[in-house]
Formats: sequence, C-alpha cells, structure tokens
Amino acid sequence: MPGSISHRLIFLIITITAAIFFMGCSSDQEPAFVDFSKKVVENQSSEQPPDGHVIRVAVAAMISAKESVVYYHQLLDFIAHQLGHKI
Repeated sequence: MPGSISHRLIFLIITITAAIFFMGCSSDQEPAFVDFSKKVVENQSSEQPPDGHVIRVAVAAMISAKESVVYYHQLLDFIAHQLGHKI
C-alpha cells in the first residue's frame, strides 16, 4: 500500500526504541548516596568594593560539581568584567 507504514517498520522502530531505553537504564555503577545532614559552612566575605556594588550568585550543579564550578567561574568572571562589578 502506498503511503502506509509496514508492520515490519513499526516493529523495528519499537524494538530499537526499547533497546535504547533499556541499555540507558542499566548501569554497573552503584547509585550515589547524598547525605544532606552534613553541611559545609563557607566563610562569608564582608569585603565590599569601593563603590558598594556586589552581585551575589549561587551555583548548584546537577551532574558534576567540580566541572560545573570551573565553567560557571569563567562565566561569572566574564560577567563581572563586562559589568565592572565584583561577583
């Protein structure tokens, strides 16, 4: 039939989709446990720039904290330079 999708093609698409889904869900690694009861207190800097303008930014990484901080630090340095304010 012209214009219709064959049953074999539909079956193939469903099979490939299911295989990708199940391969992505399997993992040899143990899930990571996050203990929110342990808190780290950072020293709050009271240092104010001469003009008094400070922009405070919080960054929360969802996947890799170490890698994310590097990229966000570069972004915040760029924004601070463009605005002429300390971030």
